[in-house]
Amino acid sequence: MGLIRDIRSGAAGIGTRLAVSLAMASALSGLACIGAYGSAVLNPRNYGGRFIPYVRDEELLIAWLAAGLLWLAGLVWVWSPQKQKRPLLIACGATLAIALGVTMAGVAVDEMFTGDEEFAILGIFFVGLAAAGIVWTWAARAAVRRKPVLNDAGEVQVHCVACGYDMTGLREARCPECGRQYTIDELIAAQRYAAPPAEPEAPRRTG
Repeated sequence: MGLIRDIRSGAAGIGTRLAVSLAMASALSGLACIGAYGSAVLNPRNYGGRFIPYVRDEELLIAWLAAGLLWLAGLVWVWSPQKQKRPLLIACGATLAIALGVTMAGVAVDEMFTGDEEFAILGIFFVGLAAAGIVWTWAARAAVRRKPVLNDAGEVQVHCVACGYDMTGLREARCPECGRQYTIDELIAAQRYAAPPAEPEAPRRTG
């Protein structure tokens, strides 16, 4: 599909990316509502012998939480450079798993225990928040990490900025994977090489 290809290669403009982001928000909002109602249908409440599918607060919370995190993953895919997407998408998936786990654990504690169970729920929340913070710290470091100029084989590392394809050793500045064309200057300038280590200053002669 041309739209997906343009987003993946970086050819899509800001207007296109914004429209796709808004469309994803609308679609995921609708799916969250449908999912919450579907959960209520599968687990209806008993009112005087009649089973009625009323949506519970926790069902709605889980549905909206999942939709929000999926939208975040979609924004990463739409707006981030291809080479930086993988760690950010992994972080989105891990955050979704953590959030769902925390929500389900909190609901279980609320249903199974009485008294001051709010303290246990609050503790679960802070543990999940800490786990998500660690995940996103790793993702941010991985996304901005700069690479050395040379790889293990002593070759200059060159990757396509749009799709991340390894262009090391190619004889032209055109990516065979996505078709993006560069000048040599554009390709090298966009590589995000790590700064070379500073050379020690020569000792000054005295006397």
